[in-house]
Amino acid sequence: MTVELVARVPTACEEWVWWYRARFALLWDVLSNELRYSPEQSAVLAGAVMALWVREVGWRRITTGEGRGCLHEWNFNAGNIHGSFQNRSFASPEGNARSRAYPSRWAATVDSVAVMSTGIYRAAWDALAGGVIGSAEWYGQVLQAGYAPFSEASVAEYQGVLDLIPRRNRERYTG
Repeated sequence: MTVELVARVPTACEEWVWWYRARFALLWDVLSNELRYSPEQSAVLAGAVMALWVREVGWRRITTGEGRGCLHEWNFNAGNIHGSFQNRSFASPEGNARSRAYPSRWAATVDSVAVMSTGIYRAAWDALAGGVIGSAEWYGQVLQAGYAPFSEASVAEYQGVLDLIPRRNRERYTG
């Protein structure tokens, strides 16, 4: 397979609360309307994926104030997924990985959910969707499945992101 490299195009440089709410709404829409999860399941799954995305695109900037007010997203790749999407990718700033390049936020969201809910991550996703485990435990299982190196510190940081996420936004979609 030949991978077409595309330009690294900024698609978001937004205040984090607005960014979060817009991406959460899109995730919730994909999960509830496209994939037919219940509103409660959609809220839990969207919250778990959003915490992952926040860690990927700017957790340190949010907590330290560095680059305040701006989260970076490239080629609609909110989750910073590596590999290629329909043979499209772009070189990372470090040059050591290829990240997926998407034509739209919708395509990126659908693909991100597909990546996190199938293959080596499916058991963890199903357990989270079924209410068997919580979001932090899901993240730990995703790390252990190979997403990134597992550490208790990584899971604790993810929990910190979950605690930061506005709960009222999640409640808005379930109540």
